[in-house]
Amino acid sequence: MLNRSIKTLAWLLPAIAAQLACSLTGAPAPTPTTAPADPTAAPTSEVPPTAEPTAAPTEAPAPTEPPAPTPTAAPVGPSCQVAYVRAGQLYCRLDGGGEVRVTAVDGGSLQAAAISSDGAWVAYIIGVPDGPGDLFAIRVADAAGGTLTPTALANATNLPGSQPGDIVSARTIAFVPGTQTLLFDTRYVPAGGIQGPGEYINNDLWRVNVDGSGLSQLAPNGTAGRYAISPTGGHVALSSGNTISVLDLAAGSIAAAIEFDPILTYSEYAYKPEAVWSADGSVFTVAVPSVDPMAADTHATLHRINTAGIEEPLGLIPGNFVFGGVIRVAPTGERVAYGYSDGTGAVSALTLQRLPSDPAPGGVTIPEITWLNWSPDGARLAVGHRNVVANAQIVEPDGSLRSLDLPVIDLVWRGSDVYYLVVNGDGSHEITVLRPTGVEVLATELGAALWAVR
Repeated sequence: MLNRSIKTLAWLLPAIAAQLACSLTGAPAPTPTTAPADPTAAPTSEVPPTAEPTAAPTEAPAPTEPPAPTPTAAPVGPSCQVAYVRAGQLYCRLDGGGEVRVTAVDGGSLQAAAISSDGAWVAYIIGVPDGPGDLFAIRVADAAGGTLTPTALANATNLPGSQPGDIVSARTIAFVPGTQTLLFDTRYVPAGGIQGPGEYINNDLWRVNVDGSGLSQLAPNGTAGRYAISPTGGHVALSSGNTISVLDLAAGSIAAAIEFDPILTYSEYAYKPEAVWSADGSVFTVAVPSVDPMAADTHATLHRINTAGIEEPLGLIPGNFVFGGVIRVAPTGERVAYGYSDGTGAVSALTLQRLPSDPAPGGVTIPEITWLNWSPDGARLAVGHRNVVANAQIVEPDGSLRSLDLPVIDLVWRGSDVYYLVVNGDGSHEITVLRPTGVEVLATELGAALWAVR
């Protein structure tokens, strides 16, 4: 709550001082400007976010009937492996080495990024904290050639609000694998501005192609929340505050899987369980806590759900996993990892249990566990923890631990490769990949902890 209030003040005060008449009502988000002649030159100092946009974005086409996702062709030219922020601009680490700058931000700040599965396109959001934001896409080959003028995909001009005066913006973004189609949900700023704590999100889902065509709403306001796209690209798991469902992208239909009572969070924020897909995209797993995490009989119910929305119960794990505890079901649904808070509030013991039953579950002891992340095949588990500084371990199939020996704050599995984001003592970041052949540092001296992996 406090963080949101601080961000709101940080955005509103400069706006009042600069131009009292320019308030949140109707203000578009910042637009990238034309790039310098050499996009690979050393970047200038970071441009601080401005309170109001400096120019109106190019308006994307009006919404149309939902098309099928646009399949990708063989990429032409350079392709992006990892995207990251340096000095306020978005860069790509290219396949084969080297980097290219893909934005020319002048006003506002980068809020999200995503890379198409062929690495040919990068999508990103530029906006103002607790203010408007615009979604753009750019071809990596164009950026490498010095053209940093992106295509506008979605903004307040083509995203309708639920209430008059609402400013609606894209919030989280992800490409459908194997296509040039982007999915995103939205947030909003009321006509009178942010008025206190709350989510200010629409719990919806949209799609748009990288050329700006095909903008359409897939899940109406209030029917989604968190979403997870299957690795094969055909389906999306939708998690709201009281439902889990499956969206068929080709048919445009939503199949209800399970319904549960809203989980008490004792706050203005709804708990939405996280869905994790299997590598072949046939099923996903989810752990749903019981209604009151503070009750004596609190627990989490484990489910495996297929693409038709048919649910298979996997068991029940007792404990509070809303406040303090951690739990993660492997994508295959064959194992679960979980841990409870001890007397100090930390989670230091982790149980690894086979499903649906395990007479002799395994376990590891790791100080102050903060997050869990299974590999796509469910064989390895990454564990983030705090041991003097943030760190991470990988639990190997034989139960042994492999330390990454770095202050890891985020981690992404890509097959047998492990990409991780590291924070340094001076607050800068770097990106490293662990492959079966060894460790490689991909980017250093990064600013914001914003990154995307193809």
